[in-house]
Order: sequence, then structure tokens, then C-alpha cells
Amino acid sequence: MIFLTSWLFSPIAYSSVDFENSIHQYYQHVPQDSFTSLKSVIESGKSSTDRYSNRASMLSYLLKEFKISYLSQVLVFSNTSLQLSKISPKSPRAIFFSDDLYLGYVPNGQIEVIGIDPKIGAIPYIFRLPNPEDADFPPIYRSRRCMKCHASEKTEFIPGLLLGSVITMSGGGTLDVLNHGKPGHQLPYNLRFGGWYINHASIFGENWANALGFLEKNELQQINLNLNPRTTDHLTHFSDPIAHLVLEHQIGFINLCIKMQYQFREAYKSTQSEKESMIDQWTDEFLDYVLFLNEPKLPNPFKLSFSPFAQHFQKLEVNSSTNDLLRNFDLNQRLFRFRCSYMINGKVCSGLPVEIKSVFYKKLSRVLTQNSRNKYPHLEPQECQTIDLFLSSVNQDYQKQKRRL
Repeated sequence: MIFLTSWLFSPIAYSSVDFENSIHQYYQHVPQDSFTSLKSVIESGKSSTDRYSNRASMLSYLLKEFKISYLSQVLVFSNTSLQLSKISPKSPRAIFFSDDLYLGYVPNGQIEVIGIDPKIGAIPYIFRLPNPEDADFPPIYRSRRCMKCHASEKTEFIPGLLLGSVITMSGGGTLDVLNHGKPGHQLPYNLRFGGWYINHASIFGENWANALGFLEKNELQQINLNLNPRTTDHLTHFSDPIAHLVLEHQIGFINLCIKMQYQFREAYKSTQSEKESMIDQWTDEFLDYVLFLNEPKLPNPFKLSFSPFAQHFQKLEVNSSTNDLLRNFDLNQRLFRFRCSYMINGKVCSGLPVEIKSVFYKKLSRVLTQNSRNKYPHLEPQECQTIDLFLSSVNQDYQKQKRRL
């Protein structure tokens, strides 16, 4: 539905999986993603009576129901989607997101939604926006067609999320792929943003945001586009740069969690020693990612005032009474002030098997509290102390592991 990528993992810890294997129950499992409960409410019509007045008001209604801020909008004009015929530089596709729910909006096209079930991964849905004359909300379908990409070689056959960076031709087609690796915050900035509109993109150094490519005498040339075409079909013409960075981080995090879920279930025939070895490898990679070990330095400082999304994102709470410290941005040399992913306090991480969580949180606690940071010299002592105190107050899995140490 959304993106392109390819993955490389070690053959022992990350051999390809079969998401349709009966052990996973992908299609039989009653979905526990964030969209399932919303689906029946939306289809029942129990909402504001003016939601059908036009496409913009309908989209605003959906985002409100999904608890997704319109400020999270990023615009992609490469036609890497099922609705490729409707996507172009003149008609970009809008992506909106929260921690575990993703909505794609194509002008004059259909709405694409991906919910994340912590056990079985990405669950795509598709439906059209209602017309003013419709008596009922159009049916919402769980899409199997989307799995051709979202559970393919591009995701190593897990039901995952994708985010691509490509050099785009004038019609929106792909001339070349910039990122041949897996999505995530570890990507160099010059390999991101291809095929996307990004405001303030020059801050990230040379890149392919807001640009098309063409060949002239077998040499690749770049054409700069007018930023964000003034269409009436989008809620805003802003494509937030920090929203794009956060989206990239989340996708890498979620895919790692889903991968561990599938590999763990498929390891049921392995010996205990083999399982422990695999879990050790999985949690090592996961810990590296959670602690932003391979995050590239920002090419230039970025002002928080340049990103409406970032200002909104920092105000989100980890629970009803506590602001989420891990959502605070740095934006001088790195993305976040505290280099420990806010996503570990969410449903996707808490849904991991106990056997994986116990090993992961043991390793995390040792890094944060026992000066065992040889592998993580980028973490500052005060930073580790602050993260430890915060997780000890909000994360039950972390609390349990600390009590065992």
C-alpha cells in the first residue's frame, strides 16, 4: 500500500517466515489492532451528521475518530501504491499516523488504513469515502491485495510496514531506488526523502526531496519541483520534515517487533539452546535500535518552530498523568533528546513474548544502570540515569526486570 524496501538479516536469527503458516493464524486471528473497534463505529454512522459534506470534512472526521493529528501529514508523489494511477507530483498521496495506526489518503481515490496487531502485525483495510447522497457508509474491507507488498520479499514475508525512497520520473514512476536497505532511523539522510515533498528539506543536506530525475546522455539529472502543489484535496499543503523522521523510526521499530513475533512462533521445534541463541541475537539488534546506536548526525540544527508536528508530538502523554519524556526532541545533532525509543512504552513492544521481553529489559537495565555502556558510548551518564528513572515509573516490564536484578 505505502512503500518499498528490501531487508537483510543474519540467516540464523532472521530466516524468512511464512506469514500464512497455520501457526500464526494471520487471517483466522480476531484482529486486535487499533482500527478494529473504530471500524464498526464508523460503518454504523454513529457520528456527526456533517461528515459527508465534502472530502476534506470526511477526512478530518476520520482523523478525529482515529485520534491521528492532521499535523502528522507527509506527502509522497512517487506512485508506489495500489492506487498508483492516481498519484503523481501534481496529486501527491497524504500519509497520516499515530504510534500504531496509519492512514493513506489519495485525492479522488480510496482511503487506505493499516492497523498494527502486536501479535500478527500490519492489517490493511481499504474503503472509499462516502458521497453526499450515500445513505450508509461504504463497506470497509480488509485487503488481501495489499499483502502482495506488505508481506513479501520487501518485508521478508512478515506483515510489516514499508517506507521507500526513490528517484521519481515526471509521471510519478520510479527511475531508480535510493534506499535498498530496511527502513529506520539508521539511514543516511541523503538516502531518504526521494519521491516525497518535504518542507525545509535543505537542512538535511543534499537529497532527492521535492525533485524529479531524468537521464540526459546517460547521466542522471535533477529537476526541482515547486514545493507542495496547491490542491484543494489536502487538509494542509505542509509535508512535515520531523513527521517523516518519526515515521521512519516507528516503521523500523514496529517491523523489528513483528519479526521477532513470527520468528519466535516458528522456532517452536528448536531446542532450548537454539531458542536462547536466537533470542539473544534478536534482542541485541532490538536494543541497538531502541537506543539509536546507528543514528546519523543531523547535517544542520533544526528549529522546533519549523515543525508543527514536533510541537504537537512533544505534548503527548505516556499515560493519563505523565508527559512522555522520551518524546522530547533535540534537533541539534540528533532527533530525540533522550536516546531511548518512546515506542517501548506502547502496545507493540508490550505484546512481545515474555521470553523476549525478559532478555531485552535485562540488557536495557544493565546499560542504563550498571555502566555497561561499552557498546553504547554515545549515551551520556546523566541521560542514562534520566531514562532509567522515567522507565521505572511508567513501564511495568522494565520495573519487573529491575526487581529481578
